Amino acid sequence: MKLDWNRYVPLGMDGKKVRNWFALALGIGMGYSLRFLLRLFSARWDLYVWQGNRRVMPPGAVLPPFGELLEGSFVLLVVAAACMPLAALGLYGYHYLEGRSIYTMRRLPNRRELWRRCLTLPAWTALACGLAALALTGLYALIYLAVKP
Repeated sequence: MKLDWNRYVPLGMDGKKVRNWFALALGIGMGYSLRFLLRLFSARWDLYVWQGNRRVMPPGAVLPPFGELLEGSFVLLVVAAACMPLAALGLYGYHYLEGRSIYTMRRLPNRRELWRRCLTLPAWTALACGLAALALTGLYALIYLAVKP
């Protein structure tokens, strides 16, 4: 069973394109969060010092706390989620462009159809951003514990 993405966008819009733009915002936010791994491995590298031609860890060397390394990693996910109300307003406003489809939407027997077409994709994207941040935090915590000397 294929999902008809056109049912979740205003009439005349390509639902797959809108879905792809929202997925791109989510993907960019998740990709930016990979900076945590760069910071973690850089901090781990900095724990060691060179003695002759060997790298050794001096006594008392510790990694920075997990929260310090994670700080700022999810900023683009937050930005993407924060932009979703504006996206919903844009989808709502699209109905009024040149009288395109608001007349059709108002004639439909189901009054919730307009709101479904304006709010579904932005709401799901904002929820996906939050869930991605939670899942990535858990994954990064496991990686931190595995890498920690």
